[in-house]
Amino acid sequence: MTIVFHTNKLNQKLYRQVITRFINTTFARDDVTDFTNLKEFIRTWNIIIYPSTMAASDPFFYGKEGVGGVTGNKQIKLYLRDETISFLDILQATFRANVVVISHEICHGILIYLGANQKVSLRNDDFGSNKKGTMLNFSTAEVHDRHTEGKFWTMRFWFWHLFIPRLLTTKVLEIRDLV
Repeated sequence: MTIVFHTNKLNQKLYRQVITRFINTTFARDDVTDFTNLKEFIRTWNIIIYPSTMAASDPFFYGKEGVGGVTGNKQIKLYLRDETISFLDILQATFRANVVVISHEICHGILIYLGANQKVSLRNDDFGSNKKGTMLNFSTAEVHDRHTEGKFWTMRFWFWHLFIPRLLTTKVLEIRDLV
């Protein structure tokens, strides 16, 4: 998987590790990883990370400027807050908000990769302009419904900083039961 950063302040090593950990654990189920789908997803999908100030220039991004993303054909564009964070406050609001966006858009990508494109009815009004009952692709509707319903899980991972291991925890969107 190619991950390209067009940001200045994000800790690229940390964000690469978050992305990798989330994808790996999403494809894992019952202590067995679906290596075939994991390898193919990693081989064929790309992630491009921009600062949130560039979101307004994307015609597919709903909103003016802000944190979010656009998932298309084998490509995920993320618009994240481009802020330096210290390890004393690693789980500050900026980092957590960025990770939720990352997990949200990767969930769209994984469901698209798995062929979940049948039309379904949205269960809730989403945070965009879609209303309950709107017919959307499953890969969109299910992710938005789960996000609105607060279906997250706590992802834990170790990150080494200055030769000191730190156990980090953050909330991510839950779709492991669909994979």
